[in-house]
Amino acid sequence: MYYADYKKQVLQEYKNKLAADPSLLNLSQPSPAKLRKECAIVYDERYQRKDEGTLRTFFEAAVEPSKFLK
Repeated sequence: MYYADYKKQVLQEYKNKLAADPSLLNLSQPSPAKLRKECAIVYDERYQRKDEGTLRTFFEAAVEPSKFLK
């Protein structure tokens, strides 16, 4: 898959989620802070070990997974 295709898929999924649940305030007008907050919520709800690399990159931290939320 090419990056442009991936980018379109991510944007479409964002629009689908927002349309399905307008109460997702962190996603309605995204900013870096709101996206981090939403990421922390998702982390709390459905953390999977396979996501550690992505979380380290996103949170710009080389820490233990238990410290991502800090």
